[in-house]
Amino acid sequence: MGLLASAAACSGQTKSAAPSADDTTQVQFALTTSSLPPCGPLVDGAVWYVWSNSKFYVCRGSTKIWVQTSLNGLNAAVSVTPVSPGSQCPTGGSSIAFGLDLNGNGKLDNSEVTSTTVVCNGSSGATGATGATGATGAQGPQGATGPRGPSGTNGTNGTNGTNGTNGTNGAPGVDSLVRQDNEPAGANCPAGGVRIESGLDLNGDGILEANEVTETSYVCEASPSLVNVVPEPAGANCSAGGQAIQTGVDANNDGILESGEVQHTSYVCNGAAAMCFGEFHDDGTGVCVQEGCVLGYHYDGTGKCVQAGCAGGYHDGGDGTCVASGTCVAGYLDEGTGTCVPIAGATWTQTGSPNGWTSVASSSDGTKLVAAAGGRQLMEFIYTSTDSGATWTQTGSPNGWTSVASSSDGTKLVAVAGGVGAGHIYTSVDSGATWTQTGSPNGWTSVASSSDGTKLVVVAQTGAILTSVDSGTHWADGTPQGIPQNWASVASSSDGTKLVTASTGGYLYMSGDSGATWTQRGMSQNWASVASSSDGTKLVAVVGGDHDGYIYTSSGMVP
Repeated sequence: MGLLASAAACSGQTKSAAPSADDTTQVQFALTTSSLPPCGPLVDGAVWYVWSNSKFYVCRGSTKIWVQTSLNGLNAAVSVTPVSPGSQCPTGGSSIAFGLDLNGNGKLDNSEVTSTTVVCNGSSGATGATGATGATGAQGPQGATGPRGPSGTNGTNGTNGTNGTNGTNGAPGVDSLVRQDNEPAGANCPAGGVRIESGLDLNGDGILEANEVTETSYVCEASPSLVNVVPEPAGANCSAGGQAIQTGVDANNDGILESGEVQHTSYVCNGAAAMCFGEFHDDGTGVCVQEGCVLGYHYDGTGKCVQAGCAGGYHDGGDGTCVASGTCVAGYLDEGTGTCVPIAGATWTQTGSPNGWTSVASSSDGTKLVAAAGGRQLMEFIYTSTDSGATWTQTGSPNGWTSVASSSDGTKLVAVAGGVGAGHIYTSVDSGATWTQTGSPNGWTSVASSSDGTKLVVVAQTGAILTSVDSGTHWADGTPQGIPQNWASVASSSDGTKLVTASTGGYLYMSGDSGATWTQRGMSQNWASVASSSDGTKLVAVVGGDHDGYIYTSSGMVP
């Protein structure tokens, strides 16, 4: 949604702080290039944004010339706020604040404002001029000649004509409007940016419509620069081979430096093999060093620096290090073909953003993930990933989410929220893109799903249990009669027929008929969580507490 404010077609006032010579991040604001201050030592290096042509200029103090430039990586931001009628603007107007989005939060914060311009509304049209005075009335006729006697008195002058009517007042001045919107990457801005449209509010509705736009300008983000290092074969550029370092601007913003985008190429060439002695060795370019290899080279296993491969009897240990054949570096394991692959769980990669996470679930292939944050006291969101957690998308509405579950293909999801009598059940059939509220409100604590996502079970801290056989469209009450429990966790077999639920300060209960009936198992404990194998014959449960709980396992047929 763009920002919209009204301003009059009159001269504005600009407020800006005087930049220091070494301040290269503060951007000042000018309406036109003729409004720029004189370029000299006092403003050397200062950056100004010119409204009339949407360009950035930097002062080169040594030449006293303003030079057009660009600001890579920083987004320009504009904030427009109304100005009430007063001494500054008798009929009101708009205050336009400008700066760079230094913290990347998509808006102009107070600390980022570098200049402010006030644009005033036009005043009402002047009153029309007074009409001209009417012509003098005609003189009365001369009286008849009387007998000679004293002269008669002169007749009185005729009365003045009436004044003409006043002219009508001029029409009120038309307000000007400014609208700001995001500009997607395209012909106007290859890397995207901000589109600023202005014009007169011809119909007086306070909205700048398409047919009222008279000028459009763009503040574009700079395309990122890329560097590509590729092997250079022996030839004219490097007689003994080496590396070509290519640089250029990613014009199409695809993250790849293509041949047509390369603007400069430099070379790091190999030297002739060096004769090194003692603790020194050739770093790959003919230079003798005590340790390490030059960029793009690695040890081949024997202490020699090479560009690719390993010496005989050595292979890649998993992280690019050459190790003896049949061995791998820490965190990797030979899969049986001589190739070292990562050990599951040996290393972890932090992803997403910090939050009060409460539950997570995965598709069977691990590519589709769903995570919930919140709990009984916090209002947070659900997040989904389709690339094994590399990127995450916020979805759903804020709630006190306590548990989530997923079908094996990751398309059918179910989530529950806590809070006594206040939490709801939500389901999704499109991998979390949209959610549907279902079931009844309760203090839901845990949810489980069959592998196809059709059979669901939810439990609450109030002792309630609900089951569904149609992906949550309808629910049946599966609460065990006469067994009040504070349910903490529930698990399901892959076909949804074998269920196990755990109670805080109570027992474990099992069902072999999708929750129609329940049987008490185990001993009374402060159970915290429970999990099941896909066939429901192998179970594991954990006891909470202050470092005094144990892990319990069980295996066998479910009656």
